[in-house]
Formats: sequence, C-alpha cells, structure tokens
Amino acid sequence: MLPKDRKIYFVFLISLILTGLAVFDGTPLFVALATIMFPIIASYGLIVKFKIFPGVIFATILWALSIFVRDLLIGSLTFETVKTVSVKLSTVIIFVVVYLFDKIRRGERKSAEQ
Repeated sequence: MLPKDRKIYFVFLISLILTGLAVFDGTPLFVALATIMFPIIASYGLIVKFKIFPGVIFATILWALSIFVRDLLIGSLTFETVKTVSVKLSTVIIFVVVYLFDKIRRGERKSAEQ
C-alpha cells in the first residue's frame, strides 16, 4: 500500500537528490543514507506526527545527532564538529522555551474566555 499523503513523495525525491549529490561528491553510500536520507524522511515524519513545535524540536535533535554520526563514521570527528552539534542543540532550548511560552499563553487565553 502506498501512502495517501503525496508530500512524502516530494520529501523522498529531495532526499534522493541530496543523497545522490553527496555520494557523487565522494561520501560513502552507507554514510549518505544514514546521515542525509534517513534524517530528512524521519524529520518529515516527526513534524507530521507531533505537529509543528514538538516535531521541529525532535527533528532538530535528529539533525544534530546526524551531523555527529556523519563525522564519526567518516573518521573526521573534531572539536569543530562538537561545537557545531552543541550550537545546533542549543536551538532546541530556544524551541522548548517558545513552545512552553505558547502553551502558557494559550492556557491564559482559555482561562480569560471562561
């Protein structure tokens, strides 16, 4: 059975193109699949399943981990990679704060309406 959501096909096509470009540039196929194709498709799934805010938070964590795993698998893990991953994960804190602020604001609005 094919999924009824046609957006997944577009996401799959983009992930195939980006994975193909990475392989063409010299990235091993397994590394490209594990760190480009899988995170793109999984991020889309997370955003669809958990809606915008929680999905974006989970997708950001997934992308930070994929950056770390990519450099680990290739053997080029450096302090710069660790800094990049930590900056990427620090955006998760911002997303969480915005998400909690939005929940509190909506709760106050519902209380005022009652």
